[in-house]
Amino acid sequence: MGLNMSIQSQIFPLTGPQLDVWLGQQIVGGEGAGWIIGQLVIVDGEFSPQVMDRALRQAVLESDPVRVSIFESDGVVCQQVGDVDEALGWPLVDLRSSDNPQAEALELAHAELNKPMPLVGPLYRFAYFRTGDDQVYVLFSSHHLVLDGFGATIFTYRVFELYERFAAGLEPTPSSFSGLADLIRLEKEYEESDEYALDRDFWLNELALLESDRDATPRLIRASADDVDSRPIKLAESLVRDVKRIADMCGVRWTTILVASAALCSSRDLGRRDVILGIPVGRRTLPELKAIPGMCSGVAPLRITVDGDIGFIEFVKSVSDRVRECARHQRFPVRTLGSAELDMIVNVMPSFPPLAGARGQWTFDYLNIGDLDTFSLAIIDGTGDITLRQTSAFAYCHNRTFADFVARLRRVLDAVIADPQRLVSSIEVFDERELVQLASYSNRAALAEDTAAVSIPALFAAQVARTPDAVAMVFEGQSWTYRELDDASSRFARVLIERGIGAGDIVALLLPRSAEAIMSIVAVLQTGAAYLPIDVRHPDERVGFMLADASPVAVITTDEYVSRLTGHGLAVINVADHVSADRSDTPASQSGTPLVVPPASALAYIIYTSGTTGTPKGVAVTHENVTQLFVAVRGSGFVPAAPQVWSQFHSYAFDVSVWEMWGALLHGGRLVVVPESVVRSPVDLHRLLVDEQVTVLSQTPSAFHALQAVEDMQPERQLLKLDAVVFAGEALEPYRLSSWWGRYSDAPRLINMYGTTETTVHASFRDLDESDANGSVSPIGVPLSNLAFFVLDEGLSEVPVGVVGELYIAGRGVSRGYLRRPGLTASRFVACPFGSAGSRMYRTGDLVRWNAQGELEY
Repeated sequence: MGLNMSIQSQIFPLTGPQLDVWLGQQIVGGEGAGWIIGQLVIVDGEFSPQVMDRALRQAVLESDPVRVSIFESDGVVCQQVGDVDEALGWPLVDLRSSDNPQAEALELAHAELNKPMPLVGPLYRFAYFRTGDDQVYVLFSSHHLVLDGFGATIFTYRVFELYERFAAGLEPTPSSFSGLADLIRLEKEYEESDEYALDRDFWLNELALLESDRDATPRLIRASADDVDSRPIKLAESLVRDVKRIADMCGVRWTTILVASAALCSSRDLGRRDVILGIPVGRRTLPELKAIPGMCSGVAPLRITVDGDIGFIEFVKSVSDRVRECARHQRFPVRTLGSAELDMIVNVMPSFPPLAGARGQWTFDYLNIGDLDTFSLAIIDGTGDITLRQTSAFAYCHNRTFADFVARLRRVLDAVIADPQRLVSSIEVFDERELVQLASYSNRAALAEDTAAVSIPALFAAQVARTPDAVAMVFEGQSWTYRELDDASSRFARVLIERGIGAGDIVALLLPRSAEAIMSIVAVLQTGAAYLPIDVRHPDERVGFMLADASPVAVITTDEYVSRLTGHGLAVINVADHVSADRSDTPASQSGTPLVVPPASALAYIIYTSGTTGTPKGVAVTHENVTQLFVAVRGSGFVPAAPQVWSQFHSYAFDVSVWEMWGALLHGGRLVVVPESVVRSPVDLHRLLVDEQVTVLSQTPSAFHALQAVEDMQPERQLLKLDAVVFAGEALEPYRLSSWWGRYSDAPRLINMYGTTETTVHASFRDLDESDANGSVSPIGVPLSNLAFFVLDEGLSEVPVGVVGELYIAGRGVSRGYLRRPGLTASRFVACPFGSAGSRMYRTGDLVRWNAQGELEY
């Protein structure tokens, strides 16, 4: 067959499928490595390199789509057919002296596939590896721009036919191939058809849906070449028979069972109901297209919703419907409309029987199959068996291996073979080791603990008895001993009781930071009522909302704020009328009957959320929630104790104030109340911390960075006597602490404590060190001993280590819920499937993941 000079003189645009590949390569970068498809032919019998050279040259000559070079002209990507060098040949690499010639041949073949293949051409390569006296491995490779899997197969079959004839001294039979001009013509006819318009509309809609569903969290981690194991894994014959039986039961192809199972594995590993699989499609919908050794195929993005509430058979049928729907529109080059981020590619490939000729037998094996910008699974349909192979340079999600994925797939298949009707949510994907690891990381043991709990007043009374004359509180230069604070609060509690306030009531506090505010909080709790703190800086609208929503029986305030309570119809109690200037008055213990200690299950306070995501909600927290917090934190190595000096910096309407107050007052520490004016001045705050020798400071990261800037300007070091700084309320950026560690390398401890109002201030614990400054994540740490953390997907199934999911918190720190909002409480405080009957967990809405050390990260 001679050269067609007219075709060589023409310049053609890329076809739609070719443009798909070209765009993919532009996104990934490089010069073709990773976009090279390969077939390995094992020739058993007589082999002549010279005859093979001639057969390959002739096949390339007959296949003008293979001989193109790719270039840009005036902003358009074009292709032009080139010539074949008649003298071109490929060397034979002799591996017979190798310890394992077959393995070395495979290694060399993969190395050949990883070499760049510039688009200027040639876009094909061949290699011969002699592995025995009567065995040669022949590598057929080409850029995916010029051949797809089908085109490569008919090309290889033609090489076999030519080799046999040339070896026998015969002339070649006429080629049945169509050429590039035919491919371009058929493409043009399609683009001018109604079918093209319908296909385009379908994929525009699909891509819009995919974009709306996709989050921005990275899911895949690029693997090095050493991490990718391309060795095939054959499924057991009994498993294959059962899969085909289930497929007959469902009325679907057996391949759909595997595609659906792969989607389920991906869904669980990614923590999403919706996964996007790439399904390779041939696009050779016309008989003429099946005679062209060129590039026609593509990858269709298939969105599959893994609904845990339906049975597996119903799920498989839904997957089958989606596959058929996409197949009806397969010819359209989807990537020309935009790229879809695929979770994995699932390619069902036929296996080809060996070709037997007069000179020996040719056996075919797949290597790369192109389009390798994500994890790719090949399902090879053999004669009675199924083989799985990884065909990409991406590891299965989050550094799990291909063997890990196959093990997951087998677990799913075993489960559905045992019970095809079972709910999708009941199918376990993870192995025993992973389940044990997640149980340990999540601290699930906390759900089984049943320790005795006490109320805040009971613990405070015990501390007063232990250290009555120790300083409990300091404010603006005046100090209160534990006895003085208890006497004052007890007297005020009796005043409140005389006004009818008691167990089950709510008392609002509209007070600035002050000693009187602390005393009032203690007094309210001593009555058995709960307190509702209202920040004096809140606007009147928010104050009015909280009073109307919580319906307190009274409001404690001062002269300065009484006018703000007009019109609300509430009893107003001025704390100034009930605080004696002489705290040496008759002790409260001698001025009336003893106060009744509330039970640990009683409500302690109502703190309203900020309302940034909607209407503010009052979170109802019990005494037990609070006292258990301090029991739990000891297990993390932080022990509140008598020598400590705690700052009380935060608004009483912010729950970190609960941690500050009771961290000091329930453990014999000294509480330094920071005045309102000092709170807003980092310079004044720094001076106060130095003067009062504060040892435990709680701060939001943003407030601490302002204080840190003041410290950086100090000429003297070590003025601060801090033993611990506890961060809360915001995501922490550890790199911003570098200058602090430069001044204070050994002390204080820097502790990050994630938490929510709904789970009682703090829920996690993480000691920070200088190495954290090099990281880019906000370390949350591990759950406190009284809590369990669960990182779950949308179906409330645990996601594996390294995968992003939503954080749910269970345990004794979980509050009652939202005041007078049963519907909202039910939606956020949900049944815990990991605990005993009736246990609940709080849905935080925060996206986190476990790292390999068993710590949570934002």
